Amino acid sequence: MGMKKTLVHLRGLKKDALQLEVSESQTILTAGLEKKLPLPHSCKQALCGKCAAKLLEGEVHMKANYALNEEKLKEGYVLLCQSLPVSDHIVLSYT
Repeated sequence: MGMKKTLVHLRGLKKDALQLEVSESQTILTAGLEKKLPLPHSCKQALCGKCAAKLLEGEVHMKANYALNEEKLKEGYVLLCQSLPVSDHIVLSYT
């Protein structure tokens, strides 16, 4: 049996949203970098916040967070370096 894949739409990096398939065991950032997508990032350790994006639809599990404050979390921001897909469809925005 194959691993579950989630379709992730990334808005705001280019004119059109980028689409990405992400397996349940990898972070959204890792999947994007494997596909050579120009995703903003730096530390990959939940420290810098460069990979933060706003979750518009769907659900993710953030393994760790040292960069986002309570206000950003309430606004729906997540760190892509730590975000594992939970739902089948996710929409994120960089704007």
